[in-house]
Amino acid sequence: MSRLYSLARVTRCIALIAGRVLSACSSETEARGSSATGVGGTVAPARAVTVPEGTSGALATPSPGAANPGGIAGTVSMGNPSLPSGVGQAGVGAAGTGQAPPSLGSGGMTGSATTAAGASAAGSSSLPAQSSGCGLDPIASGSGTIQVGGMNRTYQFSVPQGYDKNRKYPLVFGFHGAGVPASAFRTYFNMTQVVGPDAIVVYPEALGSPMAWNTQRDIPLFDALLTQFMSQYCIDDKHVFAAGHSSGGFFTHALGCQRGNVLRGIGPLSAGPPFGTCVGQIAVWISQGNADPTVKPASGQMARDFWAKRNHCDTTMSKPVDPAPTVEYAGCDAGFAVRYCEYEGEHNLPAYAPKGIWDFFKTL
Repeated sequence: MSRLYSLARVTRCIALIAGRVLSACSSETEARGSSATGVGGTVAPARAVTVPEGTSGALATPSPGAANPGGIAGTVSMGNPSLPSGVGQAGVGAAGTGQAPPSLGSGGMTGSATTAAGASAAGSSSLPAQSSGCGLDPIASGSGTIQVGGMNRTYQFSVPQGYDKNRKYPLVFGFHGAGVPASAFRTYFNMTQVVGPDAIVVYPEALGSPMAWNTQRDIPLFDALLTQFMSQYCIDDKHVFAAGHSSGGFFTHALGCQRGNVLRGIGPLSAGPPFGTCVGQIAVWISQGNADPTVKPASGQMARDFWAKRNHCDTTMSKPVDPAPTVEYAGCDAGFAVRYCEYEGEHNLPAYAPKGIWDFFKTL
């Protein structure tokens, strides 16, 4: 009966017209201890950056001490006994039909978002084909601001120690859940430590109260950040990736669909499938809790089936891969594998997920 209820709920969500949002409360793992290695550092003087036509936003060089909203919004803690009272996530979004959902959380902007002149629309992309930052001295790890659509946006970023300005590095974007600051997500998602010396990681921050991702407003943010990092660092444009949890997972699915001609792979966690017309093709690593009260298992399974169908996989045949209980499906198009991990748990972020995602990305 509970499974039928879950499927009925998903069906009702899909029936909502674009722009309407289902609000829910869920937990995020608490950020513990100090910030990830590499936070802070001296930032080099600003460089002039040419913005290609169609890229949204004015670019700004990272600066030390850029503001990051403090506190984790929410009043309910679910499925995570270690989470302190008063800490939780609000606003996991449900998408409408036909078009990409305008909002992936109850907080933040809904409907149309204003972007800078020449901004790229969601569903299309005019981005630099190759990195122009090779040979330039790096800007140190830290935090920064960038103006997109007339709004100042903040982000965290990590550059490997021993960065080689003539070596091309993969670029990984990490998208937090609703109500979780980028600085907190950077700490507990732990991707910076997982990639070590082998990739640059960017943690953008959403807007709203609680902070949540919005496809119309925030895909231009992704475009602007990608353009900036490709102009300032030596980026391997064939290996740009995105991962995210909950609201950030929904947004990661949307990016995979609308920027499949830019991204090589995605790692969405605890989130439902994208909507609308996709471009390009990507490899996918998904995780979903089998007792998640916020994003029902059926939603994660829909996401799995969406990408499996797109990549021509056979979900009736699979093989186990690390980390358990991850499986990889048979028959997928070469280079576009789909892996799915349905674990025993609720809406928490599995500790093994960041390494599992990065190990997958390294195979691409």
